[in-house]
Amino acid sequence: HDVDSYVWPSWEVKQSAFSRPPYMTLSAPAIAIEENGPAVCKVKVVRKAGKSTFTQIISLDAESRYVSIENEIDWREEASLLKAEFHTTAKNEKALYDIGFGYTERNTNTPRLFEVPAQRWAGITDENDNSGTAIFSDSRTGWDKPDASTLRLTCIHTPLNNYRWECSQHIMDLGINRFGFAVYPHGGETENIIANADAFCQP
Repeated sequence: HDVDSYVWPSWEVKQSAFSRPPYMTLSAPAIAIEENGPAVCKVKVVRKAGKSTFTQIISLDAESRYVSIENEIDWREEASLLKAEFHTTAKNEKALYDIGFGYTERNTNTPRLFEVPAQRWAGITDENDNSGTAIFSDSRTGWDKPDASTLRLTCIHTPLNNYRWECSQHIMDLGINRFGFAVYPHGGETENIIANADAFCQP
């Protein structure tokens, strides 16, 4: 639970929070087919953890090269941080991160640099065969990379403490949260990653 800096709880997260395993796991999913036609297939997945409910619509469009996931999370956990974790088959100590007017390369987490920004996407390209996976995000911008094959996206953060007593930061993000991300396999062509991320974020 104790994930936050006591000085700037809404802005700073302790490195120790990223190093330890999750304190909560999701329940077994309830799965239903929402749509199954020539244009799109959609599957609805509902799971619970603690007092929170996680609803995801996973869809694949006929003309799309990525799988999109729409999330609606009724978040009821205090002093907690929620991350989506993406394990890839690509291996690289570096990853690419979209910075709005281009992209930059950053290393795997270090004790001094473990949460980094990216606007619409981040991705790992394998060092050997140039294939990889990019993750698109329509609104969440905090990422970390715990090892050579994994990206994590910060989705929800309810701080432990208040910066000032009147700010009520300890109830931040409680309630309904809606956001989307997508998984895009690729052959190393960065220009295609950018084009598909644009298509996902601005359909």
